[in-house]
Amino acid sequence: MQIWPLQDAANVGQCAGMSVNSAGNLSRRMERVVPNAVGELLRAGADPSIISFAGGYPDGTLFPSEKLGAIYGEIVKDMGASSLQYTVSDGMPKLRQQIAARLTAQGTTCEAENVLVLQGSQQGLDLMGKMMIDPGDLIITERPTFLGALISFDPFGPRYRGIPMDEGGMKMDALEAVLKKESGAKFIYTIPDFQNPSGVSLSATRRKRLVELANEHDVIVLEDTAYREVRFEGETPPTIKSLDTEGRVVMLGSFSKILSPGMRLGYAVTSGVILEKLSILKLAADTQCSTVNMMAAS
Repeated sequence: MQIWPLQDAANVGQCAGMSVNSAGNLSRRMERVVPNAVGELLRAGADPSIISFAGGYPDGTLFPSEKLGAIYGEIVKDMGASSLQYTVSDGMPKLRQQIAARLTAQGTTCEAENVLVLQGSQQGLDLMGKMMIDPGDLIITERPTFLGALISFDPFGPRYRGIPMDEGGMKMDALEAVLKKESGAKFIYTIPDFQNPSGVSLSATRRKRLVELANEHDVIVLEDTAYREVRFEGETPPTIKSLDTEGRVVMLGSFSKILSPGMRLGYAVTSGVILEKLSILKLAADTQCSTVNMMAAS
């Protein structure tokens, strides 16, 4: 796999086949937008002759292809124009209700109005970056962390502090030390279940401590649960969102690992001004997720 080094704006323009002059018209943030390993990973994963262990690819033979085919046919036939028309930007009300009911049954109590349907949880990372990060702002992550998250956050120019992990996940003593030393962190990004790329899960005790520290230091927690349901043994610890006492945890979820990544559906669970601003940014980014895909998922 080829990995490109960080380049200046002129080199970025040359890589894209543009003249140096046209590259000079780009915004400064584009200096941080360069070719990356995720693009190569996706290209390799699209090759049917390759079994890729480089990313979180589900086994395509497990997709419910026949059932989805029948469902899509029924939707277009029975729902007609409404299945192919625009719908509300926040997501179809029925699907939002179903997501909320499913999460509540699993222990994360929420209502439909707390759910924002997204183009996969990756879009949630991008929207959080737009909403939260100014150049120089501090973002706290696990060390190592998900490359796709860094690609989303990087254009907005943050500083990073990586917190080391062990078999119990992010070390809370190290996190506490960083929070005490550097005030004003915008958010803590964590993948508490089967973390990418380490594979470890945050213990239940540390999840509770993370919420306590976030409350104490007034920091948002961005909880990425994309892998949460890919469990084959053991007990599933509570989501960080379920332990949230002050509405400061934004939980991202995805259908990519449990239904189909090609449908590009995920969701954010939050409330208040965070939900309001994310909804506006979602509308500006893409108007809505696919109506027919949301109907099929529902």
